Amino acid sequence: MAKFMDCGYLSQEHISAGRIPTDKAFEFYINSLMFIEKLSQDKIGIINKRYKDIAGTVDDILFETSSVLSEMSEFAGLATLPDSKYLEINSAKLVKIDHKRILLIIIFKGGITEKTLIHLKKEIPNDILKQLSYYLNRISEHMTLDDLKSTVLLELKDKKEEIYEQIIRSILKLTDHSPSDSGPSDIYIQGHRSIIDKINFNNTDDIKDLIRAFEEKKYLIEILSKVKAGDGIRVFIGKEHGIMNVFSLVACSYGEDKQLGTIGVIGLTRMDYSKIIPLVDY
Repeated sequence: MAKFMDCGYLSQEHISAGRIPTDKAFEFYINSLMFIEKLSQDKIGIINKRYKDIAGTVDDILFETSSVLSEMSEFAGLATLPDSKYLEINSAKLVKIDHKRILLIIIFKGGITEKTLIHLKKEIPNDILKQLSYYLNRISEHMTLDDLKSTVLLELKDKKEEIYEQIIRSILKLTDHSPSDSGPSDIYIQGHRSIIDKINFNNTDDIKDLIRAFEEKKYLIEILSKVKAGDGIRVFIGKEHGIMNVFSLVACSYGEDKQLGTIGVIGLTRMDYSKIIPLVDY
């Protein structure tokens, strides 16, 4: 035990306390010792039925995903909305709000919508607005935002009117956003209570950190954005990996080329990784 403590694999909170594994010990266990269990056929059947019963949008699917992850892990389930930069556009249109403001609306397959307001110095005639809206809708179908940006820049680069410049700026604004720009509505979290019930109430700082993370959400979005950088399941343990003290995150990216968004389970460091990793993976 003394040797394990010297090597940083065990710690002791106070002189009369027992030894507990450190974050370093859990990482060694996950990377070298853990046997990952197979997800049972019963659980696979339950998951498949939950998805089969969904008749809605991407939002409904991801809400259900976070719920399933929470219920089966008994911790908190997380799911982020897809990054719109990689989604296929279904339609685009310009809508007049008043004489100097128009709204650019882009609807993606799956029901996700991006909107941005365009402020004009002078009013645009209705017939020109209608033509521009038709043009955008025609060229954007089946494209991604990056494809649309390239096309619009190429086709409108020689047009000097302010409206064309504003449209280009608006599309650039939509394509240049980063994960840190995401709002609280971009992530679904289910199972707050499940994880709070398992915390050692002797350490109120851990509870405060967790509640703050659930309330602010931006913190969790930033952590989940790191998952896209790697392939497969990622496990982040403790503060060294940007997670709160005594907590861990098991997560993976989803979608074509694993770049649309991220799902995962956040729980205590001592959670059963051998069961939660195959759950998230499936």
